[in-house]
Parts: sequence; structure tokens; C-alpha cells
Amino acid sequence: MPDVTAPDGELVAREAAGRLAFEQLQNRLQRRGARAARAADEWPAHFVAVDLLRLSGTDTISWPYRRRRAALESVFAARRLIAPWVLCPPAIDPDTVRETTEAIVGALRGSRPTVRGKEFRSGGVEEWRGGRGRRDVTGSRRRRPTRSTVCSSR
Repeated sequence: MPDVTAPDGELVAREAAGRLAFEQLQNRLQRRGARAARAADEWPAHFVAVDLLRLSGTDTISWPYRRRRAALESVFAARRLIAPWVLCPPAIDPDTVRETTEAIVGALRGSRPTVRGKEFRSGGVEEWRGGRGRRDVTGSRRRRPTRSTVCSSR
């Protein structure tokens, strides 16, 4: 990446079957020295770029998505970036974004899908919010506990 450039994306690791392995990535990030090198060999990580927030010192947050996307693609092409760098395919249709997000929910925690034509806003755009889900058991000793899923924005 060029100096003073900030892509937005996710750091991911995959299992042998191809599924995302968030727990292995967490374990890898906690190691140091020779153990970190072994973990990196066992669980290689990739950075999946989805947006471009700064390019060579220029703030791109206010740019329309199409312009940011074109700049991000240009960086990948000019630098001939390959793995561990990955350029996420653009999502044009909001339904496609929703389906893709639902397919990987829980794997890419905290991601913020971008909808074309919308300006990037910290914490998500109006239609989308990144967040973490959690499962809780609620109730009291007198009432039967129930399971609930809670999704909250960051």
C-alpha cells in the first residue's frame, strides 16, 4: 500500500475446509516470537479490503463510493497486490449486500457493508450498521428462562 493510505477491511483466517476461523485468528494474534511464527504458518491471515478511507495522505471518506472503489482497485492494480491482500468484490445491489452479510454473519464481526452512492460514516451508513451479536438467556428463577439473540451497533 502507498504511504499514508488506510484501507477499510477485515483480517481473516480460514480453516482447511475454507470456513472463516475467527477463533484461530484471535489465538494467533496473542502469540509472540517463535510461537507467533508457527501460528502464522499454520493459520495464514489475509486482509480483505472493502473500502478506502485515505489515499496517500488524502482523506477519501467524503468521496462517493464509486470513486473510492475505483481508487482502491487502482491501488491493487498499480501495486500488483496479491495474497495476503484480497480485494473484496463490489456489492452493487443492496439485496446482494444483505444476502452476503447474512451468509457470513458471526465470521466477520464488526464489518460494515458499503452501499453504492452512500458516503462512508463512522459507525456505518444509514441503511447498514456494523455490530456484534450475542446470545443470552433471560428470565428469573420464577419465570422460565428464554433464549434471545441481541444485535447491537458498536
